[in-house]
Amino acid sequence: DAKLLLERATADFQAASKLHHDPQALFYLGLAQTLQQDPADAETYQQAINLYLEPGRTSTPADIPILAELLAFLMRQPLSQANYEQGEALFQRAKQINPTSINWIYNHGSFNARAGNYREAIRSFQDLGSAHPNAQFGLSQGVALLLLGRDGFPEALDAFKQVLEIKPTEPLALAYKSRLEACL
Repeated sequence: DAKLLLERATADFQAASKLHHDPQALFYLGLAQTLQQDPADAETYQQAINLYLEPGRTSTPADIPILAELLAFLMRQPLSQANYEQGEALFQRAKQINPTSINWIYNHGSFNARAGNYREAIRSFQDLGSAHPNAQFGLSQGVALLLLGRDGFPEALDAFKQVLEIKPTEPLALAYKSRLEACL
C-alpha cells in the first residue's frame, strides 16, 4: 500500500536526519511530508537549507537536484531578505558544483528579477544570450530591461529585435517591439 510505504519512508528519513545531520535526508523528509500534505514540510525544507548553507559543508553533483528543488521552494515563498539571501547562497553553492550550467544561470537571472535586482538579472540573461543565442534568453533580457523603466526601453527594443532575428514570429517580441517603437 502506497500510504504505508510513504509513512515508513517518512519515519526512515526522520531517523536518518537525526542520526546523520544530513541535508539530503531532511530534504527527502520534507518531500515525504509534502506528499502527505503535512504543513511541517516548509520547516523541514528550511532545516535542509540551513544545513546546506553551514560553513564548511561541501556539496557534490548528487546535491544538484536537491538544491534545485530547495531553490524552487524558496521562490514559492513570499519574498523576504532572508529568503533572498538563502536563495543567493544556494545558487552560489550550485555554481561551485557546475559553474557553466545554463539552467542555473538562467534561473539565477529569474530569481534576481523576481527579487527586483533587475541589473543582475539582465547581466545573467545577456551572458547567456552571448554564449548561447536563444529566443527565451532574449525575451527574458528584454522584459528585465522593461522593468528598469523608460531608461531600459532602448536596450529592450534591441533585445526584442534580436529575438525576432532568431524567431521572427515570436508573439511577445513582436508586441513589445511595436509598442516600444511607438514610445521611442
